[in-house]
Amino acid sequence: MRLKRVERFRELRLTLLMDTYQELIFMVNNHIATQADFDRFYRAIQNCWLLGTPEHIELAEKAIKDVANQVKSQAMQTLLYSLHNEIRREFGLSKTEFLATLVGFHEGAKQGAKASNETEPVPTSVL
Repeated sequence: MRLKRVERFRELRLTLLMDTYQELIFMVNNHIATQADFDRFYRAIQNCWLLGTPEHIELAEKAIKDVANQVKSQAMQTLLYSLHNEIRREFGLSKTEFLATLVGFHEGAKQGAKASNETEPVPTSVL
C-alpha cells in the first residue's frame, strides 16, 4: 500500500512539474503583460516551491524577484534548465543542453524584441 502511495505521489509530482515547466516556457515566450499573466506565472512558481528540489526553490525565489523588478532573469533560465533535466531524469532520460534567451517580462517587450530583430527562445529538445 505504501509503495502505491509513493508511486502515485511521484506521478503527481512529475505531472505538476511538467505543467509548471510548460507554463514557465509559455511565459518566457509570451511575456507577462497582464495581471492574469502574472497570476499564471506565480502559480507555476508556487509549484516549484511546493514540489521542486532545493535548487528549484532557490531559483524560483530569484526568478520572481527578477520578474517583479522587470529585469532579464538568469535565474529563470537556470530554473528552466533544471526543471527540464529533472523531468528527463524522472523518465530515465539523460541530461540535455537547453538554452533559453529571455527577452523581458513587461508589456511591450515582445514588440520591442521583434522590432530589434531578436528571436523568440526555442528549446533545443522537446519532451
